[in-house]
Amino acid sequence: MKGKPLFAVLLGLLMVGVTAGGATGNVTAKSFVSQQIGIYDPHPVFGDSLKDTIKATAELHVNVHRNVGSLEGRIFIGNKVLSIKKHFFLVRSKVFNGCAMIFNNSPNDKLKGLQGNIYKNGTIFLFFKDKRGGLLFIQMYDPSVLLKLSKLRIPSENIDENEWLWKLGTTVVRTKTITRTTGNYMILSYNPGSSVLATAPSGSGWASSTFITKWFEVGWWIFKTKYSITLELRVYGPPYITRSSPQMTYQAEVRIHNEGTESGSKDTPLLIGDSAQFGPEAVEMGMIVPEECDRIMLVSHHSASHYALKLGDVGLSFGFTLGPMSLDPITAISLVFSGGLNDDIEPTHPANAVHIKYNDMYALHPGEYIGTGEIVVNYEYQQYSGVKPFRVKFRVPVYYQLSASQGLQRVGVIEGVVYHYVTHDNTS
Repeated sequence: MKGKPLFAVLLGLLMVGVTAGGATGNVTAKSFVSQQIGIYDPHPVFGDSLKDTIKATAELHVNVHRNVGSLEGRIFIGNKVLSIKKHFFLVRSKVFNGCAMIFNNSPNDKLKGLQGNIYKNGTIFLFFKDKRGGLLFIQMYDPSVLLKLSKLRIPSENIDENEWLWKLGTTVVRTKTITRTTGNYMILSYNPGSSVLATAPSGSGWASSTFITKWFEVGWWIFKTKYSITLELRVYGPPYITRSSPQMTYQAEVRIHNEGTESGSKDTPLLIGDSAQFGPEAVEMGMIVPEECDRIMLVSHHSASHYALKLGDVGLSFGFTLGPMSLDPITAISLVFSGGLNDDIEPTHPANAVHIKYNDMYALHPGEYIGTGEIVVNYEYQQYSGVKPFRVKFRVPVYYQLSASQGLQRVGVIEGVVYHYVTHDNTS
């Protein structure tokens, strides 16, 4: 990094700010802050060593009335001068001991305001991103800020002091994935409203599951946040299919098994699926059964813990005979049909593969799910026998839900496969 003395000063001020307590009110008068230093990083990446950063300083005025305000002045980055005028609203954080500035941005802004943090000792952190992806950090200090913030009430939100990191995109995200597979005997019972199992008939069956834990860690310099989400990909249904009972019903779902931080299990801002905000992708499921013996006759009863719209919408498509079990039923089958929620779909030509897209369905918290409650498989070509797997693949987009109605930030995709082994018996 250029300028080691600046680094030392910044680090000292940052440590004071990070350990500071919280603010509890609103600035009611214009404030000029004299100590304003910072750095500009043209290429922010995870674990940045700041080798290519440039010294930055600023002359900024902060004015807040109630819980809305403006930030204006000049920022000096090397030999460049940028004029800035930003409007923001102020919220009290329920997560860290302080207040956060949420900026209003427009597409033409040279600098996008990511977030501002205000601590009770007067330390203020400001984070901006330019159109080229560069990151600007400004450290401000006003020892009278606590008094100014104690005048009026302000709303509270579940905003983390490092939430701005999730807005930088994939350059500051690091992931780690852990996968394990299980098969468990279960009793399926009718339990209205709890999950897709509500559509399953009472009786005994077999559950095959793949558990996938993915850690999403964002970080730049000394600022870091780390969350995990564990998904259970599950297939339910009888472990046998026979000549005398050639049709069996199966269910498939993805469920949030757990969420957490490094300190343990905890509900996080991560969610899966399509919440109908701008840009989110839907969870997808593809199922393929052995081409030489089985066909899918009916698919129905799609459900989720949350619907972005009143009914949601399901996109379905069937293959004819898709061939090898190794093929990906999601990418190999184009989406050709879109029908309403819980419509019973029977393919014109019985197929051995199906692709389902769960539009407008999402899950937020541990225990919540997205899935299909009825997939009827027929043992059609009974000259084949033996143990053969049903292969089910899930593709699950993961989003970080920004606080204070700022929308969603896509952080990654989790893909996994479940093999559900079924005995085919052509003698009974």
